[in-house]
Amino acid sequence: MSNAVIFLVRSIRPKTNRPFWDRKLEDNMARDKRVTRQLRRQGWKVIRIWQHSLQKSPKACLDRIHRALSSH
Repeated sequence: MSNAVIFLVRSIRPKTNRPFWDRKLEDNMARDKRVTRQLRRQGWKVIRIWQHSLQKSPKACLDRIHRALSSH
């Protein structure tokens, strides 16, 4: 089995101070892309599961994780 890291991602945009939170979430997504690239270069499999996806379809999320971990 290869190395794997799984992130549960939560994204809620508060209704107050919208410009601040919009910028913060955009910065977080850019950081996540950088971290994902770095981890993949080091041989890690990176799986990001959004909280709303997990709530909507937990089985689909588990299937996705299983496929990723079984692919090597």
